Amino acid sequence: MNKILTIAIPTYNRKEKLLRTLKIIVPQITEEIKLLILDNNSSYDIFEITNEIPLIDKVNIEIKKNIVNIGGNANIARCFEYTDTEWMWLLGDDDIPTENSVKIIMHDLKNKKLDDICMVKYSSTIDTISKDEEILGLEKLIDYLSIKEPQKGFGNFLFISNSLYNIKKLKNFTLYGYQYTNAYLPHLAILFFYLNKNKMDGILFLESFLITVEDDRDVYSSITVGLGILNSTKNMFFDISIESEKKMRKLFTLFTNNYRNNFVQLSSKVEKDKNYYRNMLLYFYKESSYEYSLIQKIEFHILYFIFDKPLLMKKISKFSKKFKQAIEQKEINLYERI
Repeated sequence: MNKILTIAIPTYNRKEKLLRTLKIIVPQITEEIKLLILDNNSSYDIFEITNEIPLIDKVNIEIKKNIVNIGGNANIARCFEYTDTEWMWLLGDDDIPTENSVKIIMHDLKNKKLDDICMVKYSSTIDTISKDEEILGLEKLIDYLSIKEPQKGFGNFLFISNSLYNIKKLKNFTLYGYQYTNAYLPHLAILFFYLNKNKMDGILFLESFLITVEDDRDVYSSITVGLGILNSTKNMFFDISIESEKKMRKLFTLFTNNYRNNFVQLSSKVEKDKNYYRNMLLYFYKESSYEYSLIQKIEFHILYFIFDKPLLMKKISKFSKKFKQAIEQKEINLYERI
């Protein structure tokens, strides 16, 4: 029987979480589905993981281990390269599928009208999609993501584990995923460049949930992601209107336009290289497409002034719990998912 769907799981050194995910997903897999695990050169033997999963011998599974760690974003792009079915579910190794996630997916693939659809996006705890809706074209997609609470909408869109991709349509655009690995959105780079060339295709947004997300999951630092997106998307040029271009740039600066959050994260690093992180704080502020009010501008410049002045920071911390937390914390552990 021809396979319809590949469940592609990029992974690196999270054996226990990967096992948890597989134990939920494997019993749901049918003969129409292939399981692909792309290991980014973990320190344990990824091939032995099959010995710990019940029913794994009943599943069409392929495991590939990279010779070296190529970085998490490149490993995501590699999922597009190695998938050979029409559709792919890109699933993070630490995200928890629902008990009926595969059933939901297969029902949608077989019953929804998907001729013009290159991606199916589901709800998540980041943002609940209010109604099933088809959005065609890059400009309309940008409008859709910009309308209501873009921080949630774009955050959910960036999230990998609640999306299906039409590999038959997107395969030849995989190079953009590799080209923009530093932007922390290789999967969206592939999508955006495809939609730029195929203006009548689009995204199907669905209310259903495929996964649950635990509170203590490993996450990217907003600073790490924001810096990557901010720098690497500057040379993304699309055939869209000036207004859509502005909206898109604003979406790309959502992770770095919160100068308070930037201050909290960066001020803990002053002891390492105060000028570097102080300049980074200013860079995020200047590059942001967010329109700050006069009061916000004044507040930012106060924070910028006191950034490398411990005595002033301590005084201000008496009036702000958030700033106090930043000052007392000597080092913030920014976990970079690889």
